[in-house]
Amino acid sequence: MRRILVTRHPGAIDWMRQQEQEFELIEHLDASALGLLKPGDEVTGMLPVNLVAEVCRRGAQYRHLVLETPPELRGTSLSAADMSALKARIEPYRAYPVRQFAASGHQPPPTPGSSYHAHPGRAWRQFGQVLLAFLPFTLMAYMIDASYDHFSWLSEYLLASDARVGGHATVFIHLSLGLVCLSFGALAAYVLWSMRQQILAFHVYRMAEVKPKRILVQALSRTDFGVPFPEFARIMEQEGIDVVARNKAEFEGQYDVNDPTQAQIRKVCGNRWQQNFRIIQRHRDQLEVIIVIVSEGEKGSAHQFEQFREVTTRLLTPWERPVEVVQAPGEPIDFENHDQVRRQLREILSLCKRNYNAGNSDIAIDITSGTKIFSVAAATITLNKDMTYTYVNNDGRVSSYDDSVTLGDVI
Repeated sequence: MRRILVTRHPGAIDWMRQQEQEFELIEHLDASALGLLKPGDEVTGMLPVNLVAEVCRRGAQYRHLVLETPPELRGTSLSAADMSALKARIEPYRAYPVRQFAASGHQPPPTPGSSYHAHPGRAWRQFGQVLLAFLPFTLMAYMIDASYDHFSWLSEYLLASDARVGGHATVFIHLSLGLVCLSFGALAAYVLWSMRQQILAFHVYRMAEVKPKRILVQALSRTDFGVPFPEFARIMEQEGIDVVARNKAEFEGQYDVNDPTQAQIRKVCGNRWQQNFRIIQRHRDQLEVIIVIVSEGEKGSAHQFEQFREVTTRLLTPWERPVEVVQAPGEPIDFENHDQVRRQLREILSLCKRNYNAGNSDIAIDITSGTKIFSVAAATITLNKDMTYTYVNNDGRVSSYDDSVTLGDVI
């Protein structure tokens, strides 16, 4: 996947480099550059809507560089610091020409934050595929019933005429009937297997905003405090969770990097636990319990759990309701072990039901911290459970998802 920045402004280039993102720089997105785009590529810039539509048409993702620019600064050259002060941020957009869908009557593809709706033509095709998948079973049942009636009459006739010959004929008839049933069963299995990609639909619903939950499950990564822990905890409490949980551009833009004191505060608050606090802050309206999964080993996070609980408790003191911070049941786990992660998550779900009377809809799982294996295991365990998972990207923005697997789009 290519990450492309389309701009010729030095300030925008410097600002993007400060976001710690690798990208390929293009000054103009002309026809030759468009021709090289592939599905999955990311294009960032401030493009006109017709070019955005062309980027989306080719399957690439467009991210717009948003600035809250006052009238007096429009048309001027802005530095990276100016852009941070103007709350620069990156937001994904999609654009499609109206004429592309007006003639066919189809709807544009769903945008992030909207539920999936198949247009009528696709829904009927899916419905037909499901019916076709079950047709072999119906045909097999009919053939068995018809064959049984036919062979029963023949068997009685042969038995009545010659008991010895009829006995052998009956065995032959039943063997033949068995082979017919096995043949139709194999045919039905083959049809279902060959159509599995068509009749099983995987849906990812990205919510427009994070819906607060009562219980939040998080993985804890080991962090470097940068200063003695008491000073670390004091600085975090002094800044407060509303400041620490801001997205990257807003958080870094509020500190003067030339001031040693502010630079130190920024470094301390920007530790690896910042992603955890960004998620926690989004659930403040309902949050009651934070269940923390820790990793094993000398380089694991188990030995820092008590420090994380202390910092979290001090950060959440101003909230109206107390929030309980507990370690996940059992021993620390290996975040690279898929089976261990799933096993502990299942234990946590049982714990939530048993101790906190919480259903799946009361729980959110944060898949940001830990490892990629942890993220995969945590995301898949929410499938078809009316449970959401959350993720914080490199820009510090929080997204919430609800995944499901269904039999077609109409069932």
